[in-house]
Amino acid sequence: MANGAAVAAVAPAANAGIRLGQRKARPLGRAFSWGVCAISTPRRWRTKFSEAFSGVAQAIREQSSFRVHLVIAILVLIPASFLRCSPGEWCLLIAGIAGVFAAETFNSSLETLFHALDDATKNRMRGCLDQAAGAVLLVSIGAAAIGLIIFVPKLLKVAGV
Repeated sequence: MANGAAVAAVAPAANAGIRLGQRKARPLGRAFSWGVCAISTPRRWRTKFSEAFSGVAQAIREQSSFRVHLVIAILVLIPASFLRCSPGEWCLLIAGIAGVFAAETFNSSLETLFHALDDATKNRMRGCLDQAAGAVLLVSIGAAAIGLIIFVPKLLKVAGV
């Protein structure tokens, strides 16, 4: 059943005149056992990408760790271009860099949410920040290992060893 048809089947009187595939916004949402689900019109892809790029820009502006990872990424990409990495090596390097950026962004998001909590909840949830930071550390170690595996043989070859 299409989304519009499901909405129309739930409340046919409220959705009179709605064509199949369209959704009608409900100001208060519908109550379910797990919370409230607001049924609204879908966002445009342009809006979704705009918000995503805004989030990346915000991470660069506000998170010092993200800026450190950005500098390290540039320091990885410059020698990769001079050392003539293969397409497969480029894929591994870019995947490692993207993984670190994603982990750092998730970690920053969790930190922001954590700081909005009341003190009693913060005390119960304190370990989640350590786990998120640990995830960034693990991804960073993996990316560094990829870089070493790719760069050390190339640098030894350039050095004549």
